[in-house]
Amino acid sequence: GYYRSCGIKTTGELFCWGSGQHGGLGLGDTLNRDVPTQVGSQTDWNMVSTFSYHSCGIRNGGELYCWGDNYKGKLGTGDENSYTTPQRVGSDSNWNSVSPAYSYTCGIKNGGELYCWGHNNKGQLGNGVSDGSHYTTPQRVGSDSDWSLVSAGNWHVCGIKNGGELYCWGSGVYSQLG
Repeated sequence: GYYRSCGIKTTGELFCWGSGQHGGLGLGDTLNRDVPTQVGSQTDWNMVSTFSYHSCGIRNGGELYCWGDNYKGKLGTGDENSYTTPQRVGSDSNWNSVSPAYSYTCGIKNGGELYCWGHNNKGQLGNGVSDGSHYTTPQRVGSDSDWSLVSAGNWHVCGIKNGGELYCWGSGVYSQLG
């Protein structure tokens, strides 16, 4: 992430360090940490990803959690409140990957369905519009169920399908859509 780093030990503990601004470390406060500090006491974290002011992670059971700044609902918690500890995103237990970005987040479920949520000012949510709307819960992108990878940037997203096809959408002002 811009201001922080997170990692998972082989024993499943989640650690974060760096800037605690907006609660993005998930440690219950907004303090900076110079050394890796364990987030909660869970030992079943599977993946973590962080961006400028928020972070998201998936536990072994497929539950998605996000924390930090919640501008325009980018945490997916159904509101716009910021949180200093990991908050469960919905009740689904089939998340495979997550990629937070500047003002939104995208993730893929085990069945290959792609979802995005948060601010849609540049079309980055993949719903065909760029009207500045925002969504506080995950919204399915299209009807395809063959997504294998998603990577979100400031105002654009790229994803790969199971067959290896690459797709990008959102802002292409610097030719980042290829």
